[in-house]
This record gives sequence, C-alpha cells and structure tokens, in this order.
Amino acid sequence: GGITLDALIDAVDQATGMPLQRLYRPARRVDIQQIVADSTNAQDAYCWLPAVPLQEGLRRTWQWFQSQE
Repeated sequence: GGITLDALIDAVDQATGMPLQRLYRPARRVDIQQIVADSTNAQDAYCWLPAVPLQEGLRRTWQWFQSQE
C-alpha cells in the first residue's frame, strides 16, 4: 500500500518535531481527487526494496539536514 499526502505530512511533522503549515482550499474541477505515494513501481522496475521504514528514513534525513548547518 501507499501513503496519502496528509499521512506523509504527518510523518514529516513527527520526524522533524516542526509541524508544517497546511492550507486547505476547496477543490477545483481540475484538481486530483486523491494522491497516494507508493513505491511498488520502483520495486518492480528496479528490483528495489526500501532499506528502512519511511518514518526512520525521514528521521535520518532530518538529522542529516541539521548536521549540514
């Protein structure tokens, strides 16, 4: 399964400890109704498997960004 954009933002909020500001507006006719990120295609096409769970990867990435300051 994949992860919705809202759930991904929740995960980033948790990993960074800094909640992202969200602005919800009424949908327009041209807007996509649902966004779900899913790595299945990458797994199939490149024989790739994630080395760490998403939350751990976000936490590590955030720590790396902080170490670059």
